[in-house]
Order: sequence, then C-alpha cells, then structure tokens
Amino acid sequence: SIITSNSNLTYNWSNGSNTNSALYTISTPTHISVTATNTQGCSASKSVFADVFTVPNFTISPSTQNICLGDAALIIAQNVNTMDSLIWSQPYTWASNNLDSIMVQPTQTTSYSLQASNQNGCLFGAMNNSIIHVYSLPNVNITPHFAEIQPNTPFSLTANGANNYQWNSSPAILSGSGTNSLSISTDTLTHFYVTGTDTNGCVNYDTAIVNPRPKLYIFVPFRKICIGDSTYLTAVTDVTCNYLWSTGATTQSIWVKPSISTFYTVNVQDSLGFVNTASVGIIVYTKPTVTVIPNPVQVCLGTSTKMKASGALYYEWSPSIDLNTDIGNVVYTNTTSNITYTVIGSDKFG
Repeated sequence: SIITSNSNLTYNWSNGSNTNSALYTISTPTHISVTATNTQGCSASKSVFADVFTVPNFTISPSTQNICLGDAALIIAQNVNTMDSLIWSQPYTWASNNLDSIMVQPTQTTSYSLQASNQNGCLFGAMNNSIIHVYSLPNVNITPHFAEIQPNTPFSLTANGANNYQWNSSPAILSGSGTNSLSISTDTLTHFYVTGTDTNGCVNYDTAIVNPRPKLYIFVPFRKICIGDSTYLTAVTDVTCNYLWSTGATTQSIWVKPSISTFYTVNVQDSLGFVNTASVGIIVYTKPTVTVIPNPVQVCLGTSTKMKASGALYYEWSPSIDLNTDIGNVVYTNTTSNITYTVIGSDKFG
C-alpha cells in the first residue's frame, strides 16, 4: 500500500521512509505509523491498522475443451463458495443461480476468465483460464441433390466432405453406414439423408431427393393399319399427368390417321414436375389395286361366264346371287339379268 501525507513537513515512517509517501508490502496485519515535524520543531504522530486478506485459490475447469460449431460447453468455477460475486469475461447462454457454472456456445476458439470479489470488496482472478476450441463442421454434400430416374433402375448418389457416412431414407428403403457412394433403386419419391462425420468428430448433414419418372407406356390396339384407316393411342401412366403429343394434342388419348408409317411421341409431366417420354410407331400399308376381267361381263342366256380378279391375295364377291362361289379370284356367273358384282381384295397385311 502507498500512504501519502502533506509535503511541507518532514516525516519519519515506521518502515524508515522519510518521504511524504511510503510504500508498504505486508503479508500479515500490521500497524503503520508516521511522525510529522514542522519547521518550528513541533511534531505529531498518526497510525493506521492495515489488515491482510488471504487471496482465494479458485480455478476454472476444464482448462480446455474441444467442441464443434453450434455445440455448447459447460464451464465450472471451483472453490468459489466464499465469494460474494462472480464476473465472467465472455457472454454465456445459461448460468447457475450463483454463476459458478455457465454454458457457452462460442463460434470461434475463445478463452474464458473469471473474477470474483469477497465480502470485503477485494477482487481476485481465477488461477487459470478455460479455453474452448471450436471446430468447423464438415461441408457434407450429396451429388446430385435432385434426380429423376426410371422406376426401379439402379442409380448412384455420392457424398463428400467428411470421413464417415451414415445413410437413411424416407420412406425407409435403406438404413446403415457405408462408403460415400450409394447405389439405390426406387419406384416412389424418396428423400435420402446422409450424416457425415469428420476426423474431429464433428457432424453435418445433407439431403437428396430422388423421384422416379412417371411410369409410362402407349397402348395401341392396331400398330399396323391400311392407308385411309385410323387407330387410337393412349398414354398409360401410374399417376395423374399432363400430356403433350407430337401432334400437339394434350389429351391422354388421340386418334391418328397417318398416310405413311409414322412415329408418335408423348411427353408426360406429373404434379412434381418430373417427366417421361414414350414413342410408338404406326405402320401404314398401301391398299392393293384389284382388277376384274372381263369388265363388263357378257353372259349368254343359259351359260356361265368366268370372272377373274387379280392384284390381291384373298377375294370376296358380292352379291353372291347366281355365282358358283363368293370367294376366290375366279368365279362363274349364270345370271339372267343385269347385275353389278363387287369384289373386295385383301393382301397379306389384311
């Protein structure tokens, strides 16, 4: 302690000092006295009692901790039960009633110290600091994040950024640890989750969405038609979709009447925006050219006359009146009146 008195006098301190200020270093309670003398030789004495308070020996534990970013750490002050108040050097997220325990959540490596005051107003510092080392989280990433696949077709997801990986999915089609690469197949919209852990034990997550394209095929009753005929095409899906045909039609089914062999394509899109495409080919055959000789036919009364058709493979005549047969390329008629016969010829494609 430094004791100061009037500088216009001469002094004699109990520690032998003769200046107006005296420095005392004491370890036990002590009486401190000073005698002051003026220029006339008059003197007076004064004394004070200096008490000594024991420095408390309190610490912080643990002295060091390692945490991952976002985690919390507990710091405890020990041997502070005789202290009146505690003052921590850094903010905290939780504290006990007497502040001897605090929960902290630093975003970077931080040192925490503690000061404590006793009932006499003396302020003391802890014997040590508590250092919280903060490790950054691994940057876990799944590639791709979004994927369209054909239903139940094998597909790969790859995670990176960590050392160990734990995979899960919803719906639960898989669960378990493994490498960073995952081979999957699914026929329904599935969320895949990966938990990645680095060498510091820090954990991070990522998610990927895999959606099978809508199941799709084109129903066609007749893939082979003759020129001038028509057929219909229907896009069959397992979910409700929007449809767009290569003809420009937007209905689920369309009628087509191609004049040449043609491919038709339909694009479908479900409510989640996932798409699929299917195509079908319609083969168009030209019709056979059927001729009949003789034409016209002259029949003498009471006789039969031959009619011969050509240009096709199968023939059918009508009406069958006065004919010896109504099928085949050669028929005979013994009609007694004027009549018109029609022959329909079919080739091997029908």
